[in-house]
Amino acid sequence: QANTTSSAMLYHRAIGDITSLAVFLFTYISIKMKKEELFDTVIGVVSECTGIGREAILRCKSEECTDVRCISVHVMGRYLTDAQIARLMGLTSRGVNYIRGTFLLRSKKWFVRSNYEAVLKMLGSNALMAV
Repeated sequence: QANTTSSAMLYHRAIGDITSLAVFLFTYISIKMKKEELFDTVIGVVSECTGIGREAILRCKSEECTDVRCISVHVMGRYLTDAQIARLMGLTSRGVNYIRGTFLLRSKKWFVRSNYEAVLKMLGSNALMAV
């Protein structure tokens, strides 16, 4: 009985927890799509929405490219860990964590906010990303 009660409590807590939804989506997408496919899809969509090339997103140090890289990391952070993103982007986990931490500040810029919304809209219509 105690085991059933604690399971029920965990279940009810998990239903109301947005993080649990993210874990579910991560698990579902992991099954449907490999990490590399997810990375290529996100980078491709971000590149298409912003007009900045893939290589520039990954390597360029200009403010615009850094903002676009921040969008990419933030979107991938919904599905992948910092270590996974770091490996795919050629960064350190610490660097990815820093980029993710600056998203809220960067999202105050119109360029970041509008492109982030466009990326989410396009990914939402992408059959690979649809849940």
